[in-house]
Amino acid sequence: MSVLPKLADRVRQFIGRHRLFGERLSDASVWVGFSGGADSTALLLVLHELGFSPLAVHLNHGLRGEEADADVEWCHDLCATRGISFESHRLDLGEGGRGPEDAGRARRLAFWENRVGDNDVVALGHHRGDAVEDMLLRLVRGANATGLTGLRPARQIGNVCYVRPLLELTKDELIAYLQGQGVHEWCRDGTNSDCSFRRNAVRHEWLPLIRDRIGHDQGLVQTLWNLRMDADFLEEEARRLTGVVDDPRLLRDLHPALFPRVLREWLRQETGRDTILRRPAITRLREALERCASESVEIPLGEGISLIVSPAGVRVKQCVEPWDAISWNWRDTPVLRIEELGLEFRACEMVASPDVRTLAEGRGDVEWFSLRDFPAEVLVRPWQCGDRMVPFGRKSPKKLQDLFVDGHVPREERQACPILDVGGEVVWVPGLKRSAFGAVTPGSNAPCIRLECFPLAGGRKKMDERMKA
Repeated sequence: MSVLPKLADRVRQFIGRHRLFGERLSDASVWVGFSGGADSTALLLVLHELGFSPLAVHLNHGLRGEEADADVEWCHDLCATRGISFESHRLDLGEGGRGPEDAGRARRLAFWENRVGDNDVVALGHHRGDAVEDMLLRLVRGANATGLTGLRPARQIGNVCYVRPLLELTKDELIAYLQGQGVHEWCRDGTNSDCSFRRNAVRHEWLPLIRDRIGHDQGLVQTLWNLRMDADFLEEEARRLTGVVDDPRLLRDLHPALFPRVLREWLRQETGRDTILRRPAITRLREALERCASESVEIPLGEGISLIVSPAGVRVKQCVEPWDAISWNWRDTPVLRIEELGLEFRACEMVASPDVRTLAEGRGDVEWFSLRDFPAEVLVRPWQCGDRMVPFGRKSPKKLQDLFVDGHVPREERQACPILDVGGEVVWVPGLKRSAFGAVTPGSNAPCIRLECFPLAGGRKKMDERMKA
């Protein structure tokens, strides 16, 4: 029983040292990816013991039939016994041409992106052995320090913060903790012993050989932490240097260790997605920058993202999948998320109109409309050829296509610009223009509605740039 307070205290210290939850927990939730295996079970119980009120989520990939169904039942029963909130979901891996590992990871990321709140955290049960295995697996793939240390204490992917409170603990310590908690059985995935999967080969063949010949794996663990420090420093420098992307010469002259990291961070800011540049793309980009030709060069990165290289700099091109118009009742649903665009609309009813200063300082992604003129249900839709608007301050209509040109909105980005339509009239293109419809009188006592549109991830950069243009 002596292992209990010692392990829980170590986890508490690790959480505090790495600020895994920061200030989030005052109004946020801790979700736990709960497979029912030894690792995630230990994570769930230790967080419960520490008073974090975790929410257990079991994701069934539908690959193991009755065995997977039995896992769901076991997880449910354990949570019911311990008084822990539990839910389970079945994921459809589809037929996208990916292997089951890659498809499963993509579906899990998509699930969490849609399920958790902006300030929530998702806790995962990776331990020290998992991190060492991952490092070795990535080592033979030719990864850099960032890739070799992919399992970090905390990592932001899209809108979701993933934390790993068990990274300093070994598998044996977790099992001892479970036994001390009276848990002697847990879910076991039979595929984890199949060494035709590379990760299992590392776990069951490579690491035992290293431990047998060397006597321990402490050197690997120390290497892992050293690489994490190196990667943290390089990534911090990359975040500081993203502005060089606007200058082809400065970008070209970046140190090779910073070049891909700066671009990755810049892409994250631009798109709200974590895009890893593969070596062929990096090579092509460097060659294009060296030539600095007068013609633009397009470099595909995959998943609908390309880089456009020109003498003016580098910009990102995103292929937007067609999306359908959305009828939005803002009274019933004040927040409207459009996942296809990575955008969120928010509506707030105001008892009085803002003053002149507030209106003047308003960004292009925030607008006020008179509540008297504004219906409860509006249409948010894609731009259509022939759309027109009477911009605020003008008397005659103007084609949206011309407004896009004036606002320097690239052709390939226009389909991603949502249009606010009231009764067939275009009244607002967030980040670009609004019409005179529903104009408010500054400082009056007339009620109004405040609308805001902003990216789910990546901040306000693109909309701010459109307004400056």
